[in-house]
Amino acid sequence: CSFLSFLSFILAFGSAAEIIEGWIDFPASKTRTYSNEMLLISRAYQTHGKGRSWNIQTMPIWSNIDITEDDYNFMQSHRAPDDHGTDPDEITSNGYFCAKVTIQKAGDAIRVMHAGNGKLPKGTIIPCPVTVG
Repeated sequence: CSFLSFLSFILAFGSAAEIIEGWIDFPASKTRTYSNEMLLISRAYQTHGKGRSWNIQTMPIWSNIDITEDDYNFMQSHRAPDDHGTDPDEITSNGYFCAKVTIQKAGDAIRVMHAGNGKLPKGTIIPCPVTVG
């Protein structure tokens, strides 16, 4: 019983810490939200096993974000002209694809909404418009 109580406390404390961190880094009065921002994608890859996932890495600021299988399949079937790879586990983008996302900025802090604990919504990945980059 004490072990379960301790485990419950740790889980609750972790969740509360995330909420408080969000309030500190992104106070409502200083946070601006920008919709339909384009994040350049440097590459995409998939992992296998129990924790199977589909991921993108952004550029020039590096981040690793989960995407849906449908978006990964879209990238595979519309590979960049300079991506001659045939590896289904690796897609080279180098800015050919973008993630159309909502971001929030507060001071120097930036966060991508709907990223972190889950996948970006289906349909997020698109070929980058010519004006991006």
